[in-house]
Amino acid sequence: MNWWLVTFLEKVKREIPGIVLENCASGGHRLEPRFMAATSMASFSDAHECLEIPIIAANVHRAILPRQSQIWAVIREKDSAKRIAYSITSTFLGRLCLSGDVTRLSEAQWRLIEAGMGFYREIAPVIKHGQSYRYGTRIGSIRHPEGWQAVVRVEDGEKRHMWFFIPLMGTCRRKSPLSFQRAVRKR
Repeated sequence: MNWWLVTFLEKVKREIPGIVLENCASGGHRLEPRFMAATSMASFSDAHECLEIPIIAANVHRAILPRQSQIWAVIREKDSAKRIAYSITSTFLGRLCLSGDVTRLSEAQWRLIEAGMGFYREIAPVIKHGQSYRYGTRIGSIRHPEGWQAVVRVEDGEKRHMWFFIPLMGTCRRKSPLSFQRAVRKR
């Protein structure tokens, strides 16, 4: 760890109160606690256009606070409504970021994105202040996952919570044995 860099970042934060500093840490080499404490948010991966992004994002909850974890919805002009919804909902596992062909999207594509961003604003307090619980089958391969994964995020003594269910590449052959209400209460 470069302590001089952390010292520099802390000096910047003192001299410019409220500044938002991004930790660009693809590959994870700067996702350690001290560096994350010195920055506001981090990009943890370059896998944002892959179907595996919600799997990776959910498992990163162990290392990065979701409010600091940038999840990029990379929207392409050719994307179907289903793909756009998938990309936007993946951002519900962290801090919503939008990129791609955003200047070339149709009105219908933008309506879908705006609806997703509106819902994101509603759940943002749970993302910011909640605690995550991961459930699901063991993932043997991120590139070829099988089974299912769910994240339950609880905030404010269980008064507010959200859950995110991820069928892994359509291979969920049976119902989830998990009762989300029971899981939240059991903690």
